[in-house]
Amino acid sequence: MHLSSFVSTSPENTKRAGFLLGDRIFKKPEWGKYIFLFGDLGTGKTLFAKGFFEGLGGKETAKSPSFTYFQEYTIPGGKGIHGDLFRLKDAPKNQDTVLEELQEHLSRGNILLLEWADLLSSQPSSLLSENYVSIYFERRKKKNERKISTQFINH
Repeated sequence: MHLSSFVSTSPENTKRAGFLLGDRIFKKPEWGKYIFLFGDLGTGKTLFAKGFFEGLGGKETAKSPSFTYFQEYTIPGGKGIHGDLFRLKDAPKNQDTVLEELQEHLSRGNILLLEWADLLSSQPSSLLSENYVSIYFERRKKKNERKISTQFINH
């Protein structure tokens, strides 16, 4: 396990951090294909996700899935999956359906970035025996500052 942190001072820096991780994940698949994002509303998770999918070489602009929990994007060499579980807060009865869909995405071996992973009753990391990355977003005192901590889990 490796943990590193930095402070992003602007939305552009947060998006750039996502881009750089996406680029690295694409070039170093041994780092893991699964990225779990944690943090309060408005801390930069979706902005980071947009940069991440650009870094993977995606041609579409990533956005939080509106009517589904998962959105699929074409990336060089396969698919990238963007999950956003925020709506589980208001619909906890959907847990089983979301877990089934998550397991299906994991079984396909696509790159998966999951926002609000902490809202699942069963943590996605418990479903994995592969390397993955957890990223924690935290507001700082200044308006646009965010502490972003990255934890690489090696199995």
